[in-house]
Amino acid sequence: MYYPHLASKFLEVHECVQGITNFAFLQARDCVAVDREPETHRRPRENNMAKWELVASGRSGGWSWKMKDGSGRLAALKDLQDTLERQGIMRKIWDQWEEKMRRTL
Repeated sequence: MYYPHLASKFLEVHECVQGITNFAFLQARDCVAVDREPETHRRPRENNMAKWELVASGRSGGWSWKMKDGSGRLAALKDLQDTLERQGIMRKIWDQWEEKMRRTL
């Protein structure tokens, strides 16, 4: 609802840990058709690879970000969710403001 431009894309959450900090990254990519032509193996590998773009991220840094159950992973996912909602709401307001500005010009 907040990101209609991502409706036709594949979305994936990638998680990683560095030290005591958990990270959660929401990535998006376009659908990639698999080329089954015989000469496909001769082409550069990048031609058939998906290009991921970063949509948003969340983190759990240290004990202060941990959830009640002590899970840094869940805290990072919750922070990602909060970020997506916050950015989505602000994007909607921005779009409304831009539309209003266009009408006044």
